[in-house]
Amino acid sequence: MVPDHTLYPEHTIQCGEIISYRAWRWIDQDIINKHVIYDGPALYSLVNDYKWTPQKIETCEPDFSYFRGLYSFKRPLQAWFEVNLDTCFVSSYIVFGSIYNWGKIIEHKKGYRSQFAKIRSINWVTSKGFNYYRAFKIRSQIQKMYGV
Repeated sequence: MVPDHTLYPEHTIQCGEIISYRAWRWIDQDIINKHVIYDGPALYSLVNDYKWTPQKIETCEPDFSYFRGLYSFKRPLQAWFEVNLDTCFVSSYIVFGSIYNWGKIIEHKKGYRSQFAKIRSINWVTSKGFNYYRAFKIRSQIQKMYGV
């Protein structure tokens, strides 16, 4: 049975934005040349091929029944632990950072699904064959591209 949040209007609160944490895949030109489904260097969600557009507010109506919304975690380490490192590193770098969440937000035990989100910071880049210089260069490129 899917819970119906409209049954409990007293559990609805209004607040400012919430800062939370997540991970993305960094798809660069080398990967794009091998896989035609990507339309340019960018951050992509780990679970699906949703592209986070640079300097744009992302939108997705969250709901209980279809598990939609812009996912994020309450704590930075939760984002790290939830990433399946073996499968995610096959063809990309993994980027960790924080986002602002606002609008309609569904809170879960470990995180949130929000209606609106914007990238707040890019904190760490890693890969299976970790190269500190390359990771630092990619991090700087992403920060410039996304204006953070």
